[in-house]
Amino acid sequence: MRENKKQCKRADCIIFSNNIEKDEAYFDNIRTKLSLLYKKNSFFSSVIYNKPIHLFSNEILNKLDDKNIILITGIADSSNLENYLNKKSNLDKHFKFKDHHNYTKNDVMNILSYFKSIKKLKTLILTTEKDSVKLLQFKGILKDIEIFYIPIDIVINEKFDEKLLNYVSTN
Repeated sequence: MRENKKQCKRADCIIFSNNIEKDEAYFDNIRTKLSLLYKKNSFFSSVIYNKPIHLFSNEILNKLDDKNIILITGIADSSNLENYLNKKSNLDKHFKFKDHHNYTKNDVMNILSYFKSIKKLKTLILTTEKDSVKLLQFKGILKDIEIFYIPIDIVINEKFDEKLLNYVSTN
């Protein structure tokens, strides 16, 4: 949905992303609207959130149920992750940065200042897998902090796999 509609002309197929908890009626409605404009195959993907992993030790956190979360994101739309965390834990605060944000030492110090100021038990910092890579440079500051990232898997209808394999085998 971030692409310009005119870009559909050059595509072999169209993938709609972030379709968590959507039903078949929603998909049918999108396909109907798309078919009026373009004769393209359409597929819908969704995100599966996996167990959080500690940024430095690779320790796996088995559950978020009783955790107070300080979330750090630098992604275009964090609403699905926020909704997921609100169902699984207590989302205490969200440090929301613009997409592709390059974290500074000042950003990290502000987050740590907040983290250290709250006195709730079982509080941890959680970030996206994408943002975790950018935070690794602050290991000296973050190494003793409960900071985890949440890996994701992208799931696309198996018919997409067939189409992709057929295309690759014939080209």
